[in-house]
Amino acid sequence: LFNSRFKKRIDYYRVIDLANSSRSITEIVMSGQEGSTLRAMESIFLKKKLITNNPAIRNKNIYNPNNIFILGEDNIKDLPSFLQKPYQEIDNKIVDSYIYSNWLKRLINHIEYNKI
Repeated sequence: LFNSRFKKRIDYYRVIDLANSSRSITEIVMSGQEGSTLRAMESIFLKKKLITNNPAIRNKNIYNPNNIFILGEDNIKDLPSFLQKPYQEIDNKIVDSYIYSNWLKRLINHIEYNKI
């Protein structure tokens, strides 16, 4: 990753523009990582399909097999048909829970996430 091909950083606004104009977002996490990443959050806010290698996402409230393809678990032959299907809306209450200000309120008020 540290050769001349990957030296130039991309402005985050450009990343969002690219994601917004794409059919899907790809998330590659390190082995053992289970927490959500910005890519997963971008996928729900931008209403984009997510392709990830994170099997723990199956246990998250944002998981919908029509929206999230798990590399290494889902059949790779199904990827083209997965991408062709429309994105299925996630309940606004779930999406809203990932907005930073709502997350911060839960943290300050000691509200457990699973109580949402």
